[in-house]
Amino acid sequence: MQTTKSSSGVIAWFAANPVAANLLMMFLLAVGISSAINIKKQMFPDFTLDNVVVSISYPGASPTEVSQSVTLRVESAIRTIAGIKKVESFAIEGYTNITLEVANGYNVDDIMDEVRTAVDGITSFPDAVEKPHIKKSERKTRVIYASLYGDVDYATLHRVGEEVRDEVQALPEVSKAELYGIREAEIAIEVSEQDLQAYNLTFDEIANALKRSSIDIASGVIKADSGRIQLRAEGQAKTIADFSQLVIRANQDGTQLLLGDIAKITDGFADTGDFSRFNQKLSVGLYVEAAGDNEIATADAVKKYIADKQAQLPTSLQISYWGDISFYLKGRLNMMLENMGIGALLVFIVLSLFLRIRVAFWVVLGIPISFLGALWLMPHGPFPVFINVVSLFAFILVLGIIVDDAIIIGESAYTHIVKYGHSHQSVISGVKRVVVPATFGVLTTMAAFGPILNVGGNAAPFFESIAMVVILCLLFSLVESKLILPAHLVSMKYEPNKKTWLTKLQDRFDAKLQSLIQGVYQPLLARSYKQRYTTIAIFISLLMLTIGILQSGIVRFVFFPNVPSDFIQVNLTMNDGTSDTSRNNTLKLIEQKIADINEDYKKQYAEDDGFLKHLLTFTTDETGGELVVELTKSELRQWDANTISDHWRKAVGTLPGVKKLSFDSSTNAGGGAPIFFQFSSRDQDALIQAVAEFKKQLTTYDGVFDIESSYSAPRPDFVLSLMPEAIAYQLRLADIGNQLRQGVHGDEIQTFQRGTSEVKVMLRYPKDERSDLGDLANFKVRVDGENTMPLNQAVTWRQEPAPSEIRRINSTNVVTISADIDPGKVEPQEVISDLEDNFIPSLKRQFPSLKTDLEGASLEQQKTIQRMIQAAIFGLLLIYALIAIPLKSYSQPLIIMAIIPFGLIGAVAGHWLFDISISMMSIYGLIALAGVLVNDSLILVDFINKAVKEGGKSVSEAIQTSGKERFRAILLTSLTTFLGLAPIIMEKSLQAKIVIPMAVALGFGILFATVITLFLIPSLYGVVEDISQLKKKARVYFTKKQTA
Repeated sequence: MQTTKSSSGVIAWFAANPVAANLLMMFLLAVGISSAINIKKQMFPDFTLDNVVVSISYPGASPTEVSQSVTLRVESAIRTIAGIKKVESFAIEGYTNITLEVANGYNVDDIMDEVRTAVDGITSFPDAVEKPHIKKSERKTRVIYASLYGDVDYATLHRVGEEVRDEVQALPEVSKAELYGIREAEIAIEVSEQDLQAYNLTFDEIANALKRSSIDIASGVIKADSGRIQLRAEGQAKTIADFSQLVIRANQDGTQLLLGDIAKITDGFADTGDFSRFNQKLSVGLYVEAAGDNEIATADAVKKYIADKQAQLPTSLQISYWGDISFYLKGRLNMMLENMGIGALLVFIVLSLFLRIRVAFWVVLGIPISFLGALWLMPHGPFPVFINVVSLFAFILVLGIIVDDAIIIGESAYTHIVKYGHSHQSVISGVKRVVVPATFGVLTTMAAFGPILNVGGNAAPFFESIAMVVILCLLFSLVESKLILPAHLVSMKYEPNKKTWLTKLQDRFDAKLQSLIQGVYQPLLARSYKQRYTTIAIFISLLMLTIGILQSGIVRFVFFPNVPSDFIQVNLTMNDGTSDTSRNNTLKLIEQKIADINEDYKKQYAEDDGFLKHLLTFTTDETGGELVVELTKSELRQWDANTISDHWRKAVGTLPGVKKLSFDSSTNAGGGAPIFFQFSSRDQDALIQAVAEFKKQLTTYDGVFDIESSYSAPRPDFVLSLMPEAIAYQLRLADIGNQLRQGVHGDEIQTFQRGTSEVKVMLRYPKDERSDLGDLANFKVRVDGENTMPLNQAVTWRQEPAPSEIRRINSTNVVTISADIDPGKVEPQEVISDLEDNFIPSLKRQFPSLKTDLEGASLEQQKTIQRMIQAAIFGLLLIYALIAIPLKSYSQPLIIMAIIPFGLIGAVAGHWLFDISISMMSIYGLIALAGVLVNDSLILVDFINKAVKEGGKSVSEAIQTSGKERFRAILLTSLTTFLGLAPIIMEKSLQAKIVIPMAVALGFGILFATVITLFLIPSLYGVVEDISQLKKKARVYFTKKQTA
């Protein structure tokens, strides 16, 4: 029975030295608490993109000019740089952006340096092209936003906004505070054509005079005996008065022509037509990035500042914060702590019923020890992880399984204590009876998550965060259960003869449990084993039924769960050429619609104070705008964000002049539209027709909406050509183009610093001379120093269609098509597969030069699934090896691994019961479920093997005995896992909705896993034994036949 050998080894040493075990425990608690206090706390992991971005402005240039004069030249310059995997660019009016994807194995900083050298070496850019900006792609998390708004003029908003920005920037918790929704400060100098002619002036003459006069120059240093004397010439004009006194021309008679004599000078802001509104009032906004490691502290500091600042502002001006992501980080953290406490309490209650209360206490103590141990090592190593919503997902996931190992150890030790008495020897014997299979069972769960570390891709930090937290928690659960728990079990008081109300309750409960085992389980086990082929067939039928449920769409699969957010984002794009007034009025109309819906909601639900917390409206470019609605928290309203978004979409309807209008109300964890295709073709007409056909096909799918493409119908551009009269005067087209640019767009004379802001000085015509095409009739072309000629005598112009946006990937023009889906009606992959299998082939037959590819979120999801499959295969190989080692068998691991797919049955049933789709979060629950299945099954098979080999029992007897011995531990691990996750499953907050699929997959999967372990494993074991007996009989038969 028990031997002295049980008293040797590390486990026995720690059990005999409780001081060492307690010091180890206190060390883990201390370093874990210290790390928990000091560890970086952020909303999301640090995502890095291996991209270099080149952005260049070419003010006033058409998309075609930008593409030909800037984009193509940059693409040509970088073509020979090794390590660039993909070049993606777009050109719009006045601007181009080129994104370079760096290939694996190349350093992004090195590539960026080479790109900078290549771009700086381009000498053929037009003069008006501004300095290129070259940087690495970075995803900066904006911790909190603030908006300053009220019934005041824009100048006041801008001035106070800069004051707020500077004060927030000065907070020690803030690394960056930046204003948005503002117009550039500008001094506008407007000179009419009439004055230019009256004084025989040109824009060039005025510009040169201003540049010579309005300037500060460092004039050197005099090294006198008394010291160094700095010389400086200060002439920079900074106010209207300063500019008015600048001399444009000095006459021989001593008179001077001042700028103020001929120009209207305005000190204000760029007249772009853009605006920003907050809660339907004029506003400027501020976003804040965290300094240091604590985004919660940053948000708290900003909120305190805003509360103090509001008290200092006049009643006509308000400041509010919104978009506070620390709320969700704190909510997720609080949810984990609360549910960990509730889950631990439920686990403790269940363990107290099955075991003794002291055993239950020491087992449950493994949860905080394992968590704190993980927190200690998380920031270190090859995959550093910090506190964020993703790592908190992992803590919630592992909460259900972390105590399993301690339960198995504690239950086995308790069984030996009851059987042989409470002693060091009996505890160690109980522990060592299960230590090998229990340890390898935990290692198999770690092996299931290990390959996820190498999935890679843009979402690599997401996978690394979850995998590392699970692995570290399980690692420290091994340390706690093998080195700390046995010492506590040895040291605890055990008084079997002392009867209290609790011990009497435990005895009655144990009697009921033994009655269940002997009266129900063992007869069922005997019958299922006897009819093992029928048993296996029943389980296979259930698995096939489950697969059918998935294929039929009763339970759908979406890559990321479509969880309603606390925000709704609306993106508007008007038709090309739309006026600023029309764009702004459309935005205000959409804004008013959601305000009206909110009023109707308040009438319908009088007990609610409405769902609309804040409303931000702003322009994004000449034809675009965006609205962001922050809703009250989901627990406080009757409608979720999807419902509100649907009402808003219907209320807005179809608006005139609108090219694109999309509503997004989900958390959008997937990072983009679920359906995203890219089309390219050498034949532009064929490409346009193919895109139209594809968009038409998308409308035939129920549940597909917000269908958009990057293609815009050509807009009219006016192209100038020289007339013979102009050629006779030796005029060049460049001269005329430059004069038009100066008068219409404006000539940027200089930029100077005023306080913390840059101020541009622009020279141009008055607005009433450049607001309409008819104004060009009055434009005079300068022929020489004294003579002019009307524009219509110098040039002819023709109207030509031109693109409003040019997109290219690897030097090929492309059009992208995207669409959103309602996962309650259709699966994204179902639509994509149907398009790829049935529609796109016919489209390519119709347009032979057409090329199509998945892009965006669709491509990334497809790549991620492929990498996950590869990781799963590698994980299964690791699991096989880890099972084979303790069992010392090549075939028995297959028994255990064969049950892994059957875990899907309970998981799918749980998703159906709660009416949620299976998603990527569910997959994590299934991975954890596979580990639990393997863990319990491995120990059961190990017990059966020992009963056969060491106990001399038949397989049937060994299965009965082992099933009886392991029933309580298997039931305990299943119940504790489910109860540990139950609080999460029943949560109603937005914080929980994202992780509920993960908890449902593991929680309901583990309930069915109990049946799998208790009945399917014995049946599979029996089948393997049958095969072994058949082999023996066949070997005997052929041996006899050969002998005969």
